[in-house]
Amino acid sequence: MKRIVAVLVLAIPLAMALCMPVMSSTLLRCKAKDAVSLGDDGVLSRGAVSATNRLVDSWIIDLSTGMVRITDGTRELGPVQWTVVRKGNKSNDTVLVRLPDLCCGGKSSLNSEGAKRFTRLDLANAATDSIRIRHWEGMKNILFQKNSLSTFATGTCRPIH
Repeated sequence: MKRIVAVLVLAIPLAMALCMPVMSSTLLRCKAKDAVSLGDDGVLSRGAVSATNRLVDSWIIDLSTGMVRITDGTRELGPVQWTVVRKGNKSNDTVLVRLPDLCCGGKSSLNSEGAKRFTRLDLANAATDSIRIRHWEGMKNILFQKNSLSTFATGTCRPIH
């Protein structure tokens, strides 16, 4: 009887862990499920969903480096370096923004404390181009949001092992 109880005590948490998406991997494949775009008339349109899905098969996002690769199902479009401005945890999203890379000719500079000093254009771009990855405690799926100047796409992600 003690063996059965011991097996159940170990097996139940293990089974529950296997059913939850795991963020131990820092590499995610994200797929758009819905999107809207801002039209010239100021109206949001769902026409962006089919256009987004036609052009992009998935976003492959490296949460540790900020490298984002976009694929269209047959080839990779990119990679593009994003800046991880916040690493997610059980109650906060991981947030990536498009900022110039210091190593590759970007205009940002380091101040005397070694922190990046961003131009107004850098901050304007960060405000319009962002990716949020949400995997909060108790969530069944890993969610993502991709914002650009006139398009907002949402979907799910899964770890790539």
